[in-house]
Amino acid sequence: MADLAKPVAPWILDGLAELQAVEPGHSDILVAILDGPVQHGHPVLAGTGLCPAAAAEEARSDHGTHVASVILGREVGIAPGCSGISIPVYSEDESGALVACDQADLALAIDQALEAGAALINISGGVLSPTGRAEFLLEQAVERCRKKNALIVAAVGNEGMDGVHVPAGLPGVLAVGAAGLDGQPLPFNNFGRALRRQGLLAPGVDIPGAAPPDRLVLKTGTSFATPIVTAVAALLISQQLRRDGQTDVRAVREALLDCATGCLPGEDMDTRQILKGRLNIPGTRTRLFGPVSREPIPSIQPTARKEKAMSDVTPSEIVPAEAVIAPAEAAIVPAEAPVTALQVIPAAVPPTPAPAPNHAAPAAPRPRISGFASLADAGIVPAALAADGRARPSGIAAAPGEQVFVLGSLSYDFGTEARMDYFIQQMGGASNILDPVKMASRLQSPERGGEGHTDEAEALIWTLNIDNVPVYAIEPDSQFAVICFLRLVEFLFQQEKEGVERVSIAGRIKGRTRLYNGTVVPTISPTLRGMYNWSTHDLTDAVIATMDKLNPDEEKQVRDGVAQFLQRVYYEMRNPGITPEERSLNFAATNAFHAGAMFKEMASQSMVLDKIGVTRSPISRPDSDCWDVDITFFNPAKIMEQARKVYRVTVDVSDEVPVTVGDPRSWFVYFGSQR
Repeated sequence: MADLAKPVAPWILDGLAELQAVEPGHSDILVAILDGPVQHGHPVLAGTGLCPAAAAEEARSDHGTHVASVILGREVGIAPGCSGISIPVYSEDESGALVACDQADLALAIDQALEAGAALINISGGVLSPTGRAEFLLEQAVERCRKKNALIVAAVGNEGMDGVHVPAGLPGVLAVGAAGLDGQPLPFNNFGRALRRQGLLAPGVDIPGAAPPDRLVLKTGTSFATPIVTAVAALLISQQLRRDGQTDVRAVREALLDCATGCLPGEDMDTRQILKGRLNIPGTRTRLFGPVSREPIPSIQPTARKEKAMSDVTPSEIVPAEAVIAPAEAAIVPAEAPVTALQVIPAAVPPTPAPAPNHAAPAAPRPRISGFASLADAGIVPAALAADGRARPSGIAAAPGEQVFVLGSLSYDFGTEARMDYFIQQMGGASNILDPVKMASRLQSPERGGEGHTDEAEALIWTLNIDNVPVYAIEPDSQFAVICFLRLVEFLFQQEKEGVERVSIAGRIKGRTRLYNGTVVPTISPTLRGMYNWSTHDLTDAVIATMDKLNPDEEKQVRDGVAQFLQRVYYEMRNPGITPEERSLNFAATNAFHAGAMFKEMASQSMVLDKIGVTRSPISRPDSDCWDVDITFFNPAKIMEQARKVYRVTVDVSDEVPVTVGDPRSWFVYFGSQR
C-alpha cells in the first residue's frame, strides 16, 4: 500500500504488507460487493477488476464506492489483483441517501453473487435480530453459500449492543467488528453470542477510500472494517489457488478465527466486545501455508481512545429490525459517539481517463408498477452489464427443466418501451397502467364485472412476486395456454378486488425473461392443475368445514392455529420453491385443510406452533421423491411439564404438482429428548 495507507491502524500494516508482497490477488477470485451504488468511473476504481454495475455512474452516496475501493481500488485497495462484481442492494433517495433493503432482496442478491461465481461476498450492513435468526429466505441463501464454497463476510453493526446482527450472526458467516488505532474494540460494535463465536476485529478508524465525485475520504465504522477482512481473505484464497490449484474458503475462515489475537482489556471495556480477537495475518498465513518470517502480533496496551466518533454516521430514523437490512452506518449511533465531519484527502492516484462527473439532474424515470416491478426500487438492479451491454440475470439460480412449486403474489410487467406505450395508449395514461386494479378490471371478462379485454393478457409479462420483488416470469406455453392466461387474469382480479392473498404456481423452468427495469428472471412454464389462489380466511374456512361442529372458543383457537401456521410459512420460511424441501413445505401450506384434526387437537390442549422442519422421508415408492414436513407444537404455560407433539405430513414432489402420501402421523417428544 502507498502513503494513502498510513491512516490504517499500525498493528496490521506489517502483516498486510508481507501478505501483499507474496500475493497481490488472483483474477480468478471473484469478490461480490453487496452494498450501495458504486461510482465505477472513479480514478481509484477505473481500470480495476470490478465489473461495472448498471447505472453505477449515477451513484451519489459514497458507502458502496468506499467499500469497493478498500477491496479492489488502485493504491488504497488491499486485493487489487482480484476480480469484483458490484450488486447494489441499497438504492438512493432523491437526496442521495441510502435506502435500506429487506431480507428477501438481500437473499436474492446473495444468490446472484453465487450464480456469478463469487468466492467471497462482502456485506457491510445488516439488522439486529431479537432472536438471532434471519428470515427463512435469507437463512437459505447463506446456507447455499456454505455448500458452494463461498464465504460471506458481514459487519457486526454499530449499535453497541449485546445483540446479534444478521447476516453476520448466521452460521458460516465471518463477522467483522471495528478496532481502533490501538487494536482495541470500538464501543459501538455489537457483540451478541453468535458474533463472539465468529467475529474478528479489524481496523475500523479513518479507513481511506473512494467517494463520489472523484474524492478520497477517511471513514470510520464496522462497514469499513468489513472489506479489510474480505480483502485479506481474498488474498489468502488467491494464494491457495496458486499453490494447490483449488480453494477452500472454509479453511480460510477457520484459520482467521482460530488465529485471532486477544486484546488487553481496558478499564471501561466490555470484554465481550473483543469477539474472537483481532485479525492476525501472520498467524493465519502460518496456519494455512507454513511458517512466515514474522513474530505473532503482540497484545497492545490500550491507550486513550480518541476514535469513538463515527465519521460517516448521522443520527437517523430507527429502521424496523424485523423487515429490513440497513447499511451498518445507517443505524442509530450510540450517544457517546458524536458525529464529526468527514476528512477529505487530496486525490493522490495517478491520472486515468475517466468520465467527467455528471452533475445534471437525473432524467425522470419511466413509470414502474408500484409495489410490483420493484427490484430496481429496492436496489437489486442487474448486477452488471456484460461487454455486449446485456443485463446479467437476477438471483434465482434455476436451470431449464427444473421443477418449481412457489408461493407468492401475482403481478405484471411490460418488458419493453413499445409494449408499455401500447397499454398507455389503450388505457389513457401511464397512471392507469400502473394501477393493478384498473389493469385487472380491463382484462377481466364482462361476466365478472370487467371490460373484457382478455386477449391482452398474453401481451403482459406475468410475474410471481415474493415480498413485492419479482422472482419469476410466468409464460404459459402448453395446449392449455389460453386457459392458463384466463386463470392468471382471474387471479389478478381476485387479488386486487376480492382480498385473495396468495397464489401457487407449479411448473418447470423454460428459460429467462428480461423485465422492463433490466432484471432477468427465470421463466416458469406453468402446469394448469398446479395454479391455485386463496386467502388465509378462505383456507381456514376449508379447515373448519372438515370438522364436526365446534363451539365458538374452539373455532377461534383452530382459526388462530391455522393462521399462525400459514403466516410462518408465508413470511418466516418463504422461499423460491426450487429444492425438494422448498416444494414440500410450500405444498404443505396450500393443503392445511388436510391437517384440520391436528389443529383442533392442539387447540384443545392449549398448544401452539413451535417450529416447522423438512427432512427426507424414509418412505420409498417407485420413481418417488418423498419428504417429511414436521410440525411441532408446545404448551407455553407448561414448557417443562408437558411434552411437545410432532405431526408429520409426507409429501411426494416427484411430479410437477406435489401430493401428500398417507395420513398425517404424530408422536410426543419429551423435554431433553432428540429426534
